Amino acid sequence: MLLDAARELFMRHGYHGTTIEMITEKAGVGTGTFYLYFSAKSELYKSFQDEGIDILTGMLSEAIADRTLSVGDKIFAAARAYLDFYRTYKEYFNFIALMVLEGQDELREQESEIGRLIDEKTLSILKLIENIFTEGIEKGECRKVDPFAAGMVFWAMMDGMILMQERDNLRVAGIGLE
Repeated sequence: MLLDAARELFMRHGYHGTTIEMITEKAGVGTGTFYLYFSAKSELYKSFQDEGIDILTGMLSEAIADRTLSVGDKIFAAARAYLDFYRTYKEYFNFIALMVLEGQDELREQESEIGRLIDEKTLSILKLIENIFTEGIEKGECRKVDPFAAGMVFWAMMDGMILMQERDNLRVAGIGLE
């Protein structure tokens, strides 16, 4: 009940526009019940980020699993998987992106169990991308570069393109996200 109510309210009103009182009222429970399960609103919000990261990781892993794909095809498949995640699970994309865009300390903290888990899972996504570049270097399909840095640049470009789409800047520039 709490999760469904919170998900709906966060999607409708955003993190800052949603209060614990709104969540508990919509769920039909008292505020004390909230604190039986979560220490703060940020912890509940991070649980949705965690779910989204799991979905994205699954989509990426599946997209690049075919060992017969060239490195270029794997990079394209990873980009396609991220784009598909954005389009199919936009609410989860927004849960994940908000932490970065709004710069809220309570969403960036790394000391809680859920904060550490999200950081570990985010790093595992970056490692998946790094592995593509490592494979490319080993096969001679990529120049010898730092594979983690190349993965970070790739991921940053993907994020940037999607955020430009969100702000309608791609339409203004006359190009599509594809």
